[in-house]
Amino acid sequence: MPRFLLLLIWICLSQPVHAFGAESARASATIYRCSVDGVATFSDRPCGDQSSAYEPDAALVSTYTAPPTSVAPDGARRSPPRPIARGSSIAAVQAKRAEECQRIQASLRDIRSRMRAGYSAKEGERLKARRAKLESTRRVRRC
Repeated sequence: MPRFLLLLIWICLSQPVHAFGAESARASATIYRCSVDGVATFSDRPCGDQSSAYEPDAALVSTYTAPPTSVAPDGARRSPPRPIARGSSIAAVQAKRAEECQRIQASLRDIRSRMRAGYSAKEGERLKARRAKLESTRRVRRC
């Protein structure tokens, strides 16, 4: 990034924010561009007879919008952990989780055995997709 842009950014960010709001402070701030020994210099005050008001080009500024944090890196949405219902014991919740993990393991075993037995191309793609979904669920549930 050119030095004058860094200096310009630093000047814009270092402007004081007044009690009446940041928008008013930025609107009243003028940036002056001067040439000192052949080097472009930016200032909040005129620096000589050759200084001119400078208006930055907003089209040259790039922005980045971060993806939402609720989406997992693989694109699957993770559901928030379910709260333990009143009246249910921790042992019951653990037993339910273990049962779900066993069901996932049994489904994966069934898919592996069906894939060993032979299959058509279309069925193979369905089995692969189902296996990937079950493995993802197993990782999320930490089975």
